[in-house]
Amino acid sequence: INVGRAGRRCHSLTKRRDSVTDGRYRITRAGYDVVSAFGCLDAVELPGTAIITVLGRRGYTESAVRNQIARLVYQGVLATRRSGRHAVYAVADRLGADFERIAGRDEPAPFTGSFSQVVHEVPESQRAFKDRLHYLLPMHGYGRLRSGVAIAPVDRSGELRHLIGTPPRGAWIGYGTWVVGDLEEARRLVDRAFDLSTCHQELTHLERQLREREERARGGDAGGTQAHFDLHHRAAMTSFKIPQLPAELVTHDAVARRQRLMRQLSVYYRTWLQADDMAAVSELDAAHLVRPREDIPAD
Repeated sequence: INVGRAGRRCHSLTKRRDSVTDGRYRITRAGYDVVSAFGCLDAVELPGTAIITVLGRRGYTESAVRNQIARLVYQGVLATRRSGRHAVYAVADRLGADFERIAGRDEPAPFTGSFSQVVHEVPESQRAFKDRLHYLLPMHGYGRLRSGVAIAPVDRSGELRHLIGTPPRGAWIGYGTWVVGDLEEARRLVDRAFDLSTCHQELTHLERQLREREERARGGDAGGTQAHFDLHHRAAMTSFKIPQLPAELVTHDAVARRQRLMRQLSVYYRTWLQADDMAAVSELDAAHLVRPREDIPAD
């Protein structure tokens, strides 16, 4: 995850159109940037002023950051406590697996011979609920097999039930298990549900952009934090389309490429951009409230 001085832009609340009432399920781009501050500083807890400082270097106003923090606390994405006059934040435990995937450190579970299955039917009159469902399914590792049917190699239906809630009038959702006959059938289902060929194309484009940035950095132009996190966000969104697929089900190398790309983005940030973020936060009077990770990975 990353940072820099050049190319700063000011993000106002009006431009971002984010408020605490926008819904409990969706993490916006601005919310993503708030959460990324923990990775930037290799921390499990951060005072609010540290988050404001890191995002300020990307062009966000203090009021915009505070609004996003409040929204994420409301969503249950961030936990908060008080330390004197400072608010201190931590990322919710339930997001740990998603962070490992974004960082490229996730390890797929072995295939058990079955898929978790979600079957749903939602009328057009319930558009808001349908949008929420179509957002949450891929974010939790479920691929669209066909209209109204999604499958995942890892069962996260419990989290989905909690986030989706009770279907509105006219909508129906069922949760179950799809037992497959053999590995060839399972591979066909995976290829269809997760469209790995399209993900390959997206990864190729992102890899090319990162190589170009690396070449410019070696020439003395590492770019700014905002541009880096634009690329990081697009890569992370592609990552969410490629879940923790068991190795025996993958006929493409999309999972390995996704992991490699996210690790390379982390290396770029640590090599060229992290020091400035760390230095800015170290000057805060609440710097002592930054609690570092004990297991900082060696990229």
